Amino acid sequence: MRKYKQRKTKPVIERIMEKVVKDDVTGCWNFMGHLQNGYGTIKVGGKFGSPHQVHREMYKIYKSDIPKGLFVCHKCDNPKCCNPEHLFLGTHKDNMKDMVEKGRRNNPYGEKAYYHKLTNKEVEDIRKDTRIILLIAKDYNTTKSNVSMIKNFKTRMNG
Repeated sequence: MRKYKQRKTKPVIERIMEKVVKDDVTGCWNFMGHLQNGYGTIKVGGKFGSPHQVHREMYKIYKSDIPKGLFVCHKCDNPKCCNPEHLFLGTHKDNMKDMVEKGRRNNPYGEKAYYHKLTNKEVEDIRKDTRIILLIAKDYNTTKSNVSMIKNFKTRMNG
């Protein structure tokens, strides 16, 4: 039987820190290794290990285990950052709330949406129009359903 020499791998923290560039201005520790969806990843568990997100590994190393169902969020909003001081635990809801509060939500609305068919002025005019929905829809080249939703404030709340 053939014996294989077991390869010694460096501890995860060493492998991570070899690929970190610290930003003195922001305080971020930017992981410059493999990225997946903008987040640093590193293989854990040897040659055939699985990829783990670097910021989650750093949280576990420096702070504590991550309870099931919780996210490791970034105070700095930088997915490459793995500075433990920039990381905190939160639920999906906490993460989404943080995103909205910091203005990172990419949800174009009204005329900013690429698929818009009516201008904000047209939406305003539809709301003021007292004619029957069928006539309004024909004049604005849209559906009766769309006119009804606009008039009942179920769509285009902000114009």
